Amino acid sequence: ICHKQGLEMTVYSGYECEDTHMLYGVDWHKLGPQVDKGYCGYGLNPALIAETKVCLGQAPLIGGLLTKGERLQGHTPAQILQQLLACGGGVLVWYQAGWDAGLLQSVAKVTKMVAGCEDILTAGQRCDTLVTIGGGLKAGNLAAFRLDNRLLVLLWNNSGNPCEARLKFPEKAVGLTEFATGRQLPVPPTETVVTVPAGEFVVITAKL
Repeated sequence: ICHKQGLEMTVYSGYECEDTHMLYGVDWHKLGPQVDKGYCGYGLNPALIAETKVCLGQAPLIGGLLTKGERLQGHTPAQILQQLLACGGGVLVWYQAGWDAGLLQSVAKVTKMVAGCEDILTAGQRCDTLVTIGGGLKAGNLAAFRLDNRLLVLLWNNSGNPCEARLKFPEKAVGLTEFATGRQLPVPPTETVVTVPAGEFVVITAKL
């Protein structure tokens, strides 16, 4: 009906799993081919997200960050970025209670970064293993994308304290630059060391 009227068909529910079938009566295997965008929660279970993406085919998956309760609510830039990278199509934020300008600042930080790197985030290939990470941040807090000879590395810190990341880039990597500040970073074989503030992210660009 939506498509006949020239409208997009969008649906929000849980990720594809038996719980979603029982609780919401939604089976993404049947619904996925009909929708233009799928909005889903909850959490970051990689297997459920992957299965939902299969069901949606070419339609984007927008991940939900939802919070219940009576206190002031929000998410950090690191949390929003992590959800975006997990689902790939965007982020939906919803709060039962109020939120303040801190949330808008978090959204703005992620949006500004994505606007400057959107081509490689959408058309590039994930290549996390190209960069080795050590220090306080672990491999699960790193995502890397490659498009032609361009490399984009994203680091995020969900902890309450600053974390140091010690990075080893491919030997042929040149022009390492911190995206937000334009600061030039050491090139291989020198180890690249950056500090990711609590709740924040750092993005590094390079050429291969």
